[in-house]
Amino acid sequence: MFWKAIPGTGLVYGDPDRKSGVRVAHKLYFSYPGYSELLTGYADTRVKSNAKIPNPNTTVLEWLNNKPAWAGQVAVFSSRDVFPFIVNQRRSGLFVNAGWNIRVTNPSAPRHILYRKLSRVWHNVRYDYLTLAAAVDHIQNHKPRVLYVAFDETNDWAHTGRYDLYLDVASHQSHGSRTSTK
Repeated sequence: MFWKAIPGTGLVYGDPDRKSGVRVAHKLYFSYPGYSELLTGYADTRVKSNAKIPNPNTTVLEWLNNKPAWAGQVAVFSSRDVFPFIVNQRRSGLFVNAGWNIRVTNPSAPRHILYRKLSRVWHNVRYDYLTLAAAVDHIQNHKPRVLYVAFDETNDWAHTGRYDLYLDVASHQSHGSRTSTK
């Protein structure tokens, strides 16, 4: 499905089988520097940790949000709580919904009541299903022109040695069977 939809409407980089390899220029192979490079287009040696420090660089999302025709039409959803800093939310003015700080349109909806009562495996990463549900709510209620979604559960299950849960989450994400957008 993915490869049928994208060619006519977008671009995908990073599939070596399709002669579209992508290499990370930054020598630090972890989250914040990698996301910064991905979203700015270059590696910056000043970005060298996962610390919650505002990114000094302008991301493509901020650049778009600063265009009059796109202002207020760009949203970021991430399971990881460092994303407000990666996209420099304060400077960029982007709508960011990340980590356990989830903003919802209808906080009395059953799934959002449940959300507040859930146990947390990680203090800085929420479950990807919650990120997806919040993004879908935002799409339905605000219809953004650009929506950036960054899941993180596979990364965290892998780091905790839970390959079984890594595969479970990856399988559900690739088949879209964890949630319905109806």
